[in-house]
Amino acid sequence: MNKKMTSFFLIGSYIYAFIWAILPVTGWGGYSVEPYGTSCTLQWDNNQSYITIMALFCIFLPSGIMIACYGTILVHSRQRRNRMKKWTCNASMDTKIAAQEIYLIKMTFTMCWGFLITWMPYAVVSMWTAYGRVSIIPIRLVVPSVLLAKTSTVINPTIYFMLNKRFRPFLMESLTIFSRSDPVQRSMNSSNNSDGYLHKQRLRYNDSDKTLYKTSVGSKSMLSTPFENNASSSPDPKPNEVACDAMLCELPNSSL
Repeated sequence: MNKKMTSFFLIGSYIYAFIWAILPVTGWGGYSVEPYGTSCTLQWDNNQSYITIMALFCIFLPSGIMIACYGTILVHSRQRRNRMKKWTCNASMDTKIAAQEIYLIKMTFTMCWGFLITWMPYAVVSMWTAYGRVSIIPIRLVVPSVLLAKTSTVINPTIYFMLNKRFRPFLMESLTIFSRSDPVQRSMNSSNNSDGYLHKQRLRYNDSDKTLYKTSVGSKSMLSTPFENNASSSPDPKPNEVACDAMLCELPNSSL
């Protein structure tokens, strides 16, 4: 995922939403005031075909795509962990991979349920309004569903703030625009925080590379002894040991 691809998906999302928002203006569906009279929404009892297709392509389909994408990420993460356990004997690296997998599971579970909790009540009330009697739908049920749907825009940043340590300093720095500090000082603080974070990341990855390199060198020294001493009666190294050594030599240059 690069900047170009990110921009493509963002622009595509806005275009997709604009198409569905402009359709009621053309006569397919319509807009009206919410039952409690404080905001506008779609006329759920106006056109059943529009309501049904809109719910399918704007709620259920995105939910399925999101679950499928996160599930694919978890599957690839599990496969990567199994390959690493097969190729290396480094306990610390195996612990890091396991921690990363647990983090992905937590993130996947929270993101999927956050989307479903915020939008499914609204979808149920909408379909109920489209195919049932509007008079029997209690207002106390409509209001929470609408409020949950409107809070969906802050769910993802909140989840990332709680679960992603890298995201927290940047979010906290962006919130300083509401403080009374000098703009120049805010800019300097932002630069310092970013530089400090990048420096810590470099140190962490360098330490990781050093650990892997030491493991690789240690394995090479043990495996090279039978080949260097031709007169020795030591048995030849096993094929799986040589393969393990070759993979370890490549690990410091790979991106884990």
